[in-house]
Amino acid sequence: MVIKSFHNIDESQEEQIRELEEICNLAEKPFLQSYVYLDSKANAEPDRDCFYLLYEDNELVGFLSIFAPGEEGEITAFIHPTYRRKGFFTALLKRVTFDWDDLKSFSLVTQPASTSVPAVVKKLKADYLFSEYMMTFHGKTFPRMKNKKGFQPVTLIKAKDADAEKAVPLLASLFHMELEDAEGWFFRLCESPDTTVYFAKAGNAVVGTGCFTIEEERMTLFAIGVKKALRGRGYGQDILHQLIEQWEQAYHSTDLSAELDSEHPEAVSLFKKYGFETEIQFDYFRLPK
Repeated sequence: MVIKSFHNIDESQEEQIRELEEICNLAEKPFLQSYVYLDSKANAEPDRDCFYLLYEDNELVGFLSIFAPGEEGEITAFIHPTYRRKGFFTALLKRVTFDWDDLKSFSLVTQPASTSVPAVVKKLKADYLFSEYMMTFHGKTFPRMKNKKGFQPVTLIKAKDADAEKAVPLLASLFHMELEDAEGWFFRLCESPDTTVYFAKAGNAVVGTGCFTIEEERMTLFAIGVKKALRGRGYGQDILHQLIEQWEQAYHSTDLSAELDSEHPEAVSLFKKYGFETEIQFDYFRLPK
């Protein structure tokens, strides 16, 4: 067994990883739809090794990645079906938790459809945290806007680096982040040529945010949020409505998807009303330190 770590993946390595991933996906019943992200730029330390490749007799049989935008690390891993129950996953996990020992905590990212997950979670004594949903837009007549008292139409204003003073505390509040983590996240989003970050303003007041990224013929909506005191007035619906209109006008040749989680059930419900359906669900489990 040989474990090698990298922060950049070359074409040959990516081909091997995708082949192993496909084998693991097809080994499950029903088939999984895992497609691991192979870019370290979203990490707080993009030049730090975050991809771990495990070889047996020069064959790639195990892979693990860690996503660490702040003080917590999210671990995704898969092992070739033939090589399971041989301690390979445990070896990868020990290596990454040793290398990233400065993090506050680790969570394991899984798919509930995987038949191997329950046993792994039980063995690790991991605790369920939340679920994340990748939803895809299937087209639907927009629901009628139901604006409550005090509502003003939203204007989307593109955020820039110079807006950090007001953007960082807003993101931290909306998405339950530490200020330091929110700051790093904001600057990485602004630096990405594929990502657009918006403030949502009603009159002169900032009421929330909305973001999207364009990658591999897909427009993905994320970080759509409204200040707690202003929820229930229709602002979230207006932000979503305008982002979908942007997709229709400028990116209609791409697929439209959204990233949401179980900690915001109102948002999940809103997206469903607009014709989004869950394609993939990821469950997060906190690992004991």
